[in-house]
Amino acid sequence: MTDNEYRELPRHIRERFSSISDSEFDEHPDVLEARQSIEEAEARHQANIDCVSAYRLRLQDLEAQRGQALHEIRSLTEKRTQQLADLLLQGQSVDLNPDQELQAQIERRQLFADVVEIAKPTIEQRIKAAARASSMSGPSCSSAEEHLRGVLDRLKLEEAHSRAS
Repeated sequence: MTDNEYRELPRHIRERFSSISDSEFDEHPDVLEARQSIEEAEARHQANIDCVSAYRLRLQDLEAQRGQALHEIRSLTEKRTQQLADLLLQGQSVDLNPDQELQAQIERRQLFADVVEIAKPTIEQRIKAAARASSMSGPSCSSAEEHLRGVLDRLKLEEAHSRAS
């Protein structure tokens, strides 16, 4: 009920309306239903917030892992270069098995780094979509609370009229 609607009520109804506590209707089915709607809206909103947070944390973790993989690639490449130089300088038959293992390690890390880089824009889009869902679910909480207020005002007004009779 707006302030204008309240002021337009007859004085005796306004007084009775004001004397009725919201808690008198705690067990009314309409109030219970409205409160359930609030809980559901808040749960959806919290789930959206949690999703945004989880996606952001996961992206940070992936970026850190990617940075670590790139660091390891540099280190393994240096080790590989040294190892190959040593083998070639020895002038004996070259056993490339150790090199193949280092190359495989480098390739695995590079593949991971590439996958993170390729997926990052899509992950960022999902973060933005989840953030939009979160910002849109906030007003539904307010709307559900306004609905509860309307239900309580209607019940209180009905009770005020009933007590005035």
